[in-house]
Amino acid sequence: MIASSSAIECPSLLAHLIGTKKVQQVLSDPKVLSEYITDASMHDVFTKMYPSVPDDISNIVMKPQREGGGHNIFTKDIPHHISHLKSDDHISNYVFMELINPPIEKNVLVKSGQASNECDCISELGVYGGLVLNGTEIIWDANLGSLLRTKSHGTNEGGVASGHSCLDSPHLI
Repeated sequence: MIASSSAIECPSLLAHLIGTKKVQQVLSDPKVLSEYITDASMHDVFTKMYPSVPDDISNIVMKPQREGGGHNIFTKDIPHHISHLKSDDHISNYVFMELINPPIEKNVLVKSGQASNECDCISELGVYGGLVLNGTEIIWDANLGSLLRTKSHGTNEGGVASGHSCLDSPHLI
């Protein structure tokens, strides 16, 4: 109903769907990706995602269609989780993604005003943008900033609010 009215959708149905893990999984397929990105060297930037359990799960995370962290199943825990899925929680509701292995750096984490000892850490950079469309016409498209999260190496979860990671600042060289 909203999609056919003159109300502004925020996000639009198209923008919302693009952000879902299932659509990201489809777009990560090299055949589909090449329809949108013709430079094949750019394909290596995308993490591989699978619709079903790959044969080798040693570097895989099983992700549900949820946001907010705390719901991912990692590597050796995947078979146990799959064996306990209920019929309404079918395996097709998940995507299987290769783990991203960022470089490990020494850092000090500060949580609730308390600094940790220097430890091995990994970081994740999120880049945020804004987009206003009128149908398929781009009215406004802008980079709106970034967020760097850092956590101890070996920690699976990464939420700042849940206390698993910290906000960080990049050291530019």
